[in-house]
Amino acid sequence: MDSRGFMAEGHSINRPPFFNGTDCTYWKNRMQVFLRAQNYEIRKVVEVGPYENLGEEETWTREQIRRATLNYSAMNMIQCVVHPKEYSRISMCKSAKEMWDKLELLYEGTSQVEAERCKEDDELGMLDLLLSSHQELLYMTPESYRTRP
Repeated sequence: MDSRGFMAEGHSINRPPFFNGTDCTYWKNRMQVFLRAQNYEIRKVVEVGPYENLGEEETWTREQIRRATLNYSAMNMIQCVVHPKEYSRISMCKSAKEMWDKLELLYEGTSQVEAERCKEDDELGMLDLLLSSHQELLYMTPESYRTRP
């Protein structure tokens, strides 16, 4: 097979690395560099948190708007690089830092987090097993059901 021109997912200088819930440390390191390459201040917003803009949005100065845009840009980048399962876990966050911290806790967190994740995976596995058994029964003929072990 000719591999010329092939580029694996996330190995582009223009596209951020995709995160599907595995190998968080690898993704995190690549994403930190990607964010800095886009705009150094964006990475700071992710690490430290958004700038606090006081007052009504309608009265914000250009600088306040620029700073708010940094947070929304970082949030957008993070939302665009996560699998839908991960997106559902961070979609209610109000800042890029909150999203980042939540992903860190979920994937690099404590042993308690690991136990919860294993429990969730076990429950999903059991659900898949029940669903496949149900589908198998739906498609059985009466004869094959009687001869079933």
